[in-house]
Amino acid sequence: MAYFGRMAAVLSGAVIFYLFLNKASRLLLEGPFRFNARWKEFHGSLEPVIELLMNDSYQIFETDLAASHSDMRAGEMWKPVERKPFQNVAIIIPFRDRDEHLNKLLYLLIPLLKKQKLSFRIIVAEQRGSGMFNKGRLLNAAFDYARGNYRVGCVIFHDVDMLPEDDHIPYSCAKWPMHLGAYVNTFNYTLLYSILTGGVLAMNSDQMEMVNGYSNEYWGWGGEDDDMGKRLLSKRLKLVRPDPLLARYTMFTHTKRYDQEPKYIRRVLTDTLLRMRSDGLNSKAWTITEVARTALFDRLLIEASSIETTDNGLDFIRLTEHPEENKVVQKFPYNCNELRYVTIPFQEHLRYTTREMLHSIEFAVMLREELKTLFPPQMCKKCAAPSIHRTRSTRPIVRRLFLVIWRRSGQSTDHLSRSITPPISPPRLAVT
Repeated sequence: MAYFGRMAAVLSGAVIFYLFLNKASRLLLEGPFRFNARWKEFHGSLEPVIELLMNDSYQIFETDLAASHSDMRAGEMWKPVERKPFQNVAIIIPFRDRDEHLNKLLYLLIPLLKKQKLSFRIIVAEQRGSGMFNKGRLLNAAFDYARGNYRVGCVIFHDVDMLPEDDHIPYSCAKWPMHLGAYVNTFNYTLLYSILTGGVLAMNSDQMEMVNGYSNEYWGWGGEDDDMGKRLLSKRLKLVRPDPLLARYTMFTHTKRYDQEPKYIRRVLTDTLLRMRSDGLNSKAWTITEVARTALFDRLLIEASSIETTDNGLDFIRLTEHPEENKVVQKFPYNCNELRYVTIPFQEHLRYTTREMLHSIEFAVMLREELKTLFPPQMCKKCAAPSIHRTRSTRPIVRRLFLVIWRRSGQSTDHLSRSITPPISPPRLAVT
């Protein structure tokens, strides 16, 4: 009896091991998202079409797209007729002055979404004006619009210059946030770093709300995607990616994004977790000024904040949400642009700001009066013109002044400038 018992145990173990190997092999072949990999329904590689789309002389017009997709209705989500939709998906595309790329992306993307039996609506988020681009605010505004106007459980943030090379790529949401656009031709189809979320990112609405959306503080291209990666990790949301042999993308060739990246982005990334609760969906740092619903997509015209730049390689930023301070950001001492924005140096290890304090107008007024005493108008080394504009809160003495005024709010602050002197090498101050 003992012999037969051991044999039964060995056989059962062998069966379990075989089933495990069989499942592992299927996962290896189909990728980690088997539930959405209905291979036989798709055509496969889209590279021949992409070769045609990459030709600048090949034009696609929105009217032709609308005629070829006559089953799509303005203001409604497209749904498959023959079966229940797999998921309700909103595709959000940040955009400005790229109509040619947008039409080519839709030419490729709409048939892909239909083949995957998804109920979907495409939302194009366009920034108004010619100021510096703020992708995070566009994505937040479009997500807020999508959840208020459509019943969507899955949201895919899709750059307008990213073309999927295969229609097996699962355009849906899984248990964890899914980074679809990790492997791009311009980077030789390699993952640059672990927290990368740029290009194409899929997550459900609950996950987006859990991390409070994207940051609103990144101007120009770059930074907001890495910030999102840090937010996901802080909430213990695992970032997954499909098989690199499957999920490949081709990027349109155009002016490099990071040529326009402000130099302060690298510094803003350091305080992601400190800003996370107040910087995102709940801060409403945008205004949707116009909504145009067409058969193919909803087009949102969004008013972000403003940024002032010069052509000499230096970036000067004006935060119009807090006009009482009218701050600028730059580490080069006592230089100004044509708007007479002057800057002063700051300690690099004191990068953390207390942005929550700036939401109080009364506090901002008190701070402005203190700064008049602490920092008299400086003479610009470039133009020898005086400036009355002040600096960002990354200045150590200003940070220290923030804390003092904040903790003594409601009391007179006339004596503060006399009792506080700029420290030579101050320790980092914690905000309580």
